[in-house]
Amino acid sequence: MVRAGDDVTFTVTARNTGDVPLTAVSVVDEQATCANKFETVAAGTAKTYTCTRKASDDDFEQAL
Repeated sequence: MVRAGDDVTFTVTARNTGDVPLTAVSVVDEQATCANKFETVAAGTAKTYTCTRKASDDDFEQAL
């Protein structure tokens, strides 16, 4: 369970499933805490990174 004020860590992966390299790759995040840019992502590869932020009161819901 995530509570307000808890640290929440996200793992983000940008995967290039194509057969040509991608350049100027941007990962967009509405919260602006996990946005990132990569110069290139080679064909058939992935770039992964993590980011951590504090959970606010209305960020997450508990599902039963």
